[in-house]
Amino acid sequence: MTTSSEKYNASSSLVQPTTENETQSSTGDTLHKVLINNEEFTIRSDIKGTFLGGKQFGHGIHIFQNGDINLQPGPKQFGHGKLVTVCRGGQIIKSGPIATERTGYRKSFLQEGLTEDEEIIAVEEYNVGNVVSETEGTHTIKGTNIVIDAADTLILKAPGGITIDTNGNLNIINVNNIEENYSEKVENGLKLTHNVLERSMKTSNPNSSDNIVISGHINRRIGGDYDMDVGGVSATRVMGKNVLLGLPLCVNRLYGFHIGLNAPSAGFGGMNITSKTGKVTIDAGTDLQLSAKALFNISSTVGLGSISTGANLNLKSKTGIAMTSGGLDIPSLVDNDITIKSKNSVIIDATKDVDIDSGTGKIYLN
Repeated sequence: MTTSSEKYNASSSLVQPTTENETQSSTGDTLHKVLINNEEFTIRSDIKGTFLGGKQFGHGIHIFQNGDINLQPGPKQFGHGKLVTVCRGGQIIKSGPIATERTGYRKSFLQEGLTEDEEIIAVEEYNVGNVVSETEGTHTIKGTNIVIDAADTLILKAPGGITIDTNGNLNIINVNNIEENYSEKVENGLKLTHNVLERSMKTSNPNSSDNIVISGHINRRIGGDYDMDVGGVSATRVMGKNVLLGLPLCVNRLYGFHIGLNAPSAGFGGMNITSKTGKVTIDAGTDLQLSAKALFNISSTVGLGSISTGANLNLKSKTGIAMTSGGLDIPSLVDNDITIKSKNSVIIDATKDVDIDSGTGKIYLN
């Protein structure tokens, strides 16, 4: 704000006259007329107006002929020089532009009870009742530090929008509950971190969805259990592409889709794939490998069981191979034996020769 000293250029040097003993014709009575006078106060008038004030400090009321009124308190030594207005019936102020400049100092009555380290108070306002401030234009509040302290509720209303522009941190502390109601929410930034005990997303609209569409990676590290219940269809498509930009999360690119269960034993933390009403299809474009360090079982309890291959079928076992039709499926207990058992016929059909070679042993036909 421009001070009075700056406005009237009071710091510049005095103007020197260019004409010696320059005179100016009088436009009226310039003599001071003393109307009331005592040792300390006086009321006097001149061509410009009337003055009611004190003789020692020159403070008082100036009423000018042009319509101006100047209220001038005395000096501020010892906390004096105050302008006090008491209007118990209220005030109605209608004016033009107002320029206000307030300068606080440590000996003012507003600093009573404060330490020397606290900032100087320039203005303090206390209102009993509601306060309404209405501005037809832009209302700007500037300050080094601005604090809005609401004893109960703070409400911000702006039909056109609310913008918070800061280069520092935006901290929301000591909040019991945050509730947001919006039609659409967009967040743009470099990084977003959530440190919460629980995060839930709930909606009763059947058309709702949760979409993650990114060009980078998704990383999940879970120390406990992971439970997913899907009421509809679950589809997972893994392209197995190589990452061109940035370091991938999965350094081993041998498999496009990898499921690892690092459980301490087969009885705890195993994997179970169950389809109670449908079917399970595993389709490999090249090789399909199934291996187990313990029991390996392929069974069909009700329907038809079939093992089909377009090339050779190789059955290999370090102990023995047992083929049983009907009854119990008992593996061979004799090392290196192949046992074929059937409750019905065993048919060996070949367009050419059938060669049964027992080496040095015998061939028994019963």
